[in-house]
Amino acid sequence: MASHVGAARIQYSAGTLAYATISDAVLGTLYLAFGIGAFRLKGWALTIGVAALVLDVLKEIAGIVIQGFKAGTIVLDGIVIVIALVLLWYLFRPDMRAAFGQAA
Repeated sequence: MASHVGAARIQYSAGTLAYATISDAVLGTLYLAFGIGAFRLKGWALTIGVAALVLDVLKEIAGIVIQGFKAGTIVLDGIVIVIALVLLWYLFRPDMRAAFGQAA
């Protein structure tokens, strides 16, 4: 006798799964490119990092809207949004922009 106490069964549509897979693959590629470029202090890395963080914030907001305004979703996605916003603030600091060879 199998018991599934506490385990919720969630079903997603094919479109939702495709969106999640593609968006995660794109973000993963952007973050990887940013990491490599940032390690080498390439100017283009700053642009890619900012683009990846902005897209990540938009993805998390879309996730909240798509999954509904549930407390767990808002908290988890909210944490990701706050971290992304802090990283954006850090990347736009004059010393960081100068390190990547971009004017403040």
